[in-house]
Amino acid sequence: MASPPKQVKIDDNESQMPLLVWLDKDADSTDENRNAQIPLRELNSNLKLFKLVEECKQFIQDESTTSQIVLIVSGLLGESLVPLIDDEQKVVSIYVYCGDKARHEKWAANYSKVVSISLIENRFHSLREYRFGL
Repeated sequence: MASPPKQVKIDDNESQMPLLVWLDKDADSTDENRNAQIPLRELNSNLKLFKLVEECKQFIQDESTTSQIVLIVSGLLGESLVPLIDDEQKVVSIYVYCGDKARHEKWAANYSKVVSISLIENRFHSLREYRFGL
């Protein structure tokens, strides 16, 4: 049995929910992904969608230092983005979903903010269960 995802505690001084940032080349392009946004927006209405690594990285870097960001990212794009933003203090947790969990667990093990690696069909289970560590 797999161990539960690590929890990342969101700063108690912040009264607002963290920004939920989703990076996937098809984030808003498929019915499956558009339908997946419904429960995500129920968890957190502050959902931002990105299709390109560079745009997502720039948004994260430009966001206020008092913001807290929870990142949801596909494995392939995460492999490119996570090394670029893992040291950003405003990024409090990263949820990776993929089709090859074993492959992505290898690179993700180097980044403490990666709290969950899930297969595509289970991609939002840990978000619903752990409520961003609150």
